[in-house]
Formats: sequence, C-alpha cells, structure tokens
Amino acid sequence: EDKRKKKEYMKNKNIQQNTISTIKIIKIPVGTKEIEDFKFCEYIHLESIEIPDSVTTIGESAFSGCSSLKSIIIPSKIKKIEKSTFENCSSLNSVKLPDGLKKIESEAFKNCKSLREIFIPSSNVFISANAFEGCKIKKLAKLNVFGSTYILRSGLVELVIFFKMLLFFGILAFVAYILNYFK
Repeated sequence: EDKRKKKEYMKNKNIQQNTISTIKIIKIPVGTKEIEDFKFCEYIHLESIEIPDSVTTIGESAFSGCSSLKSIIIPSKIKKIEKSTFENCSSLNSVKLPDGLKKIESEAFKNCKSLREIFIPSSNVFISANAFEGCKIKKLAKLNVFGSTYILRSGLVELVIFFKMLLFFGILAFVAYILNYFK
C-alpha cells in the first residue's frame, strides 16, 4: 500500500512539474544507472533524449506523454521496456531496441501514432498484450510473437519472422492462433 501511494505521489509530482517544462533536449549523464518511474512523464516539448549505455533500467511511464519525442535509442543493457514507458508519445517514429531485450510490457508503446515500423532484436522477446495498441505499425521484423495479442490491434500489415524463431514458437501454435483470431 505504501509503495502504491509513493508511486502515485511521484507520478502526480512529476506531471505537475513537467507540463510546464519547455526543455527540448535532454542528455542523461554517463554513469547514470536508472531513469525513475514517471521521470520525464508529460515533457510535452521534449524532442530528443540521449541515454548512455550505463542505464540499466527505465522506469514505468518514464517518457509517457512526451508528445514531441521523435526517436529513441534504447541502451544495450536494458532487458525490459516497462509498462507505459512511451505511451502517448504521438510523434515517436523511430525506436531502436537493444539485442539483449527480453520483454516489452503492456502499453509500452500505446498510442504512438507516428510509429510505423519497428525492428525487434532476434533474441526471444516476450511482447505483452497491448504493447503496441493504438499504433499505426505497418511492419514488424525479427520477432518472436509468443504471448502477444497486440499484433492485430495495431494496423499491422507485414510480419517478418525468421524461420528459426518460427520453429521456436511452433508452426502449429502460430497457425492455430491466427485461425482462432479470425473465427
């Protein structure tokens, strides 16, 4: 209960401060290990952020509502994109995900309406339901689709899966999933 209250307090505090911010570019110092939950939430003028490879954790909703943010390169040590990290980043059109990425949580890129194409590393990435809901993604490449239901909710037109990943997922499971959806 205390943890939830603290999280809600931090969210409200950051949103109040950030909506009046006119900062357009942020360069996070080398050596920084973590970007806290809601840290840059609602920085509506933020266009660019440089995140050093020293960062190992990006918190929940850290960039949510950064409606001017155009592109992001996720550092190589990030293993998980937290819930709502980039939700409502409506100008976000380019995302580079690291090779070691293991999980994309729900609503991580929700309503990123400018995001059209995303290349997910060839590692076995678990994509939670609704991770890309409301996006206008037309192409996903290098993807292990296991566990995800966002695929047909995002306007996806082309899905590129490498054969070894398809074997991991299982041909029958993939076909059953698609057939079940269109019933």
